[in-house]
Amino acid sequence: MTAKIYGHPLSIPTRIAQTVAKRVGQEAEFVLVDVIAGAQFEDSYKKLNPNQKIPLYQSGDFTLSESYAIAKYLTDRGEEASALYPREAKTRATIDMHLGVFNDLKTNALQLDYQLVINPKMFKVDTDAKVVAKCDATVKKILGEYEAHLSGKKYILGDSFTILDLIFTLQLLGLAFVSYDFGAEFPTLRKYYDDILAEQADLKAQHDEFHEGLKALA
Repeated sequence: MTAKIYGHPLSIPTRIAQTVAKRVGQEAEFVLVDVIAGAQFEDSYKKLNPNQKIPLYQSGDFTLSESYAIAKYLTDRGEEASALYPREAKTRATIDMHLGVFNDLKTNALQLDYQLVINPKMFKVDTDAKVVAKCDATVKKILGEYEAHLSGKKYILGDSFTILDLIFTLQLLGLAFVSYDFGAEFPTLRKYYDDILAEQADLKAQHDEFHEGLKALA
């Protein structure tokens, strides 16, 4: 039975799950959940995923939500598991530590998506300036930390491309949803991002597809 990934093309967490699945050779059918129209709140989806979020991975009677959990599960089953998410205990612990920070980045970036784009343009809800200021400060703080961390490094863990680089690159991509040019403030991150796209064809494809989707949304 072919697995399914439920999500939306403008959802970076969805793209994380899809990219990892393809990279490790795990075939998964994409099922659109139009979160912009509120489809995640419909009873049919709620039965599959009570937390009403995307993405959702389904294989038979097994379901898994949260993009990082999906990504880690898939890498453990795929051919590139040892390279993307090494099993050595200290390396895994270090990866998981960074993923904790990335989760804060993801959460605050998503809040900016809603406050600056989705709520005012689609739901006609006023922007909460206090929420924007708080989330913007958190996003920039985290980006500043990785601007420093990546100084002199090719990848987050040094010389090896891991699931961290895949996820972080896609999260940097997602900042385009609110038209934030992170490279203007963080040149090391810009170089890191551009270098990753130049060598990782699947991430370059994700970059191009996401920006095409943004054009259609405008």
